[in-house]
Amino acid sequence: MKFKSQIVTQASGSIGGTTFGHNRAGMYMRARSIPVNPSSTTQVERRSAMASAVVHWGLMTEVQRSAWRTYAENVPVTDGFGDPQFLTGQQMWIRSATIWSMLGVAMSTKYAAPIVFNMGDTGLITLTSITAATNVAVVAIAGTPLWAASAGNFLICQFGIPQNASLRFFKGPYRFGGADEGNAVPITTGTFDSDDCDPPIDIGVGQRIFLRLRTIYSDGRLSAPIFLDGLAV
Repeated sequence: MKFKSQIVTQASGSIGGTTFGHNRAGMYMRARSIPVNPSSTTQVERRSAMASAVVHWGLMTEVQRSAWRTYAENVPVTDGFGDPQFLTGQQMWIRSATIWSMLGVAMSTKYAAPIVFNMGDTGLITLTSITAATNVAVVAIAGTPLWAASAGNFLICQFGIPQNASLRFFKGPYRFGGADEGNAVPITTGTFDSDDCDPPIDIGVGQRIFLRLRTIYSDGRLSAPIFLDGLAV
């Protein structure tokens, strides 16, 4: 149900049996649903990564934890309403550490907090093609963003499950579909295979595919996501 309220101007989340949210049409309320828990391989891995990140936070020195707090206090993260929010140092660490886990990078090598107070410049990225026969999506990286010119920085791609061509809004979930590493010779193209997702995602001709892209710098700065979509051919 869509509604206007003189009392509630913004609401997100659940209270009792009611869930509040917003989409392109405005605010809405719906009955709260209890999600199923299939305990997929991906879910188990993500939960394990978060638990490991919490353990590693405890293994840091107080100086290292203080540095993450300082970074978090200087770098706001945009919430679902588009408002800036400041995370705790631990939350900021977990945000980056779970990505390092996804990439197979040992968390213990990434305890040092960023000393540059931003989330990194992703640059302009556009979707070039999505090929159903190979399940591959290709993006073009314009110019020379800083991350693309150095090893240890990564462009991360996550795939949404295929949708009808008419759908133009997709909230998730997204599944990890690979990463491309920067290089001394800056990369200009990112190529990602939905077969690398867990479980693999098969793409059909004419389906709309949604991508979520982020960059993570070698110092732990993790960018805000970029969302792209296109039709598979």
